[in-house]
Amino acid sequence: MPSSALFTAWQDASMIYPLTTGFHWGSLDFKWYIEGCRSIPQSAETESGFHDVERFITLGVHPGTDNITIPNYVAAITAGQKPKGTTPLQVSQQLHARADKALGLLEAFPKVTDKELRLTLGDIRAMAHLGKYYGHKIRGATELALFRKANDKSQQETAIQELTLAAGEWERYVATAQAQYLNPIRVNRTGVLDWKALTTEVWHDVEIARGSAKL
Repeated sequence: MPSSALFTAWQDASMIYPLTTGFHWGSLDFKWYIEGCRSIPQSAETESGFHDVERFITLGVHPGTDNITIPNYVAAITAGQKPKGTTPLQVSQQLHARADKALGLLEAFPKVTDKELRLTLGDIRAMAHLGKYYGHKIRGATELALFRKANDKSQQETAIQELTLAAGEWERYVATAQAQYLNPIRVNRTGVLDWKALTTEVWHDVEIARGSAKL
């Protein structure tokens, strides 16, 4: 496998971070820790610090981007206006495109025996699945917000579907990451990170979409 393929896979997977954080913005480390989808509880507005689907609807975007927040996107769509900027659905598509490209390149790699290369490929795979998770979660959050505004059941069904797919990608991300890193671990700004424990909260997003009556 040529080194160019490794470089491209690594490059695409690395774009997961700026694409996600440009849309779901925490200005300081303790306000957003992308690898765990969490922060301190005050910033997350949840007891555990997990950024659930509600927080993905309400949190703002990086001011240096042209990303459109979910509330502003919903307001424009329901008013029959064309949003100006990069929409949440376009961010979702960009994340999927980067992640799918990286995963596709990894599939073409032969069996690896070198430890350093094996771990590097594992990191790329983990980042790609994390990107798929956020791609589905952003789409799910957007559809849920649209449903709450327009009461279109098809949008709620799409939200449930997307958040279910997100949970599956989270589990793939965790399985890949746990094969390479200790879990749980204590991180400097946001406390204990336990990917396995957070999986319960990831799946709770689906229940939020199923039972949502919040306007």
